Amino acid sequence: GEYEEFVTKLFGYDKVLPMNTGNEGGETACKIARQWGYKVKKIPENQAKIIFAEGNYWGGTLAAISISSEPSAFKGFGPYMRGFDAIPYNDTAALEKALQDPNVCAFFVEPIQ
Repeated sequence: GEYEEFVTKLFGYDKVLPMNTGNEGGETACKIARQWGYKVKKIPENQAKIIFAEGNYWGGTLAAISISSEPSAFKGFGPYMRGFDAIPYNDTAALEKALQDPNVCAFFVEPIQ
């Protein structure tokens, strides 16, 4: 459609996958990152890791609360999903160390917290 054509041309991509909510966007981004990790980076099956900056909020799904650093968002809903690691927000040394893990397939950060 018109929106897809505009967005793909604007950003120089050949595809777009629009989502309705932050939950859907975050979940889809996790799935895309993991699939890329397995297919392109050759991460062993079920070993992909996604690094998140602490203080994030992208919804109330099990995936989203699994990486939340806010107890009111995650308390009482475990067990949580595996494959997510958190680092302090704006800590480039922690990010550099986390990215040394060969099983990392993505880093998610919200620039405005």
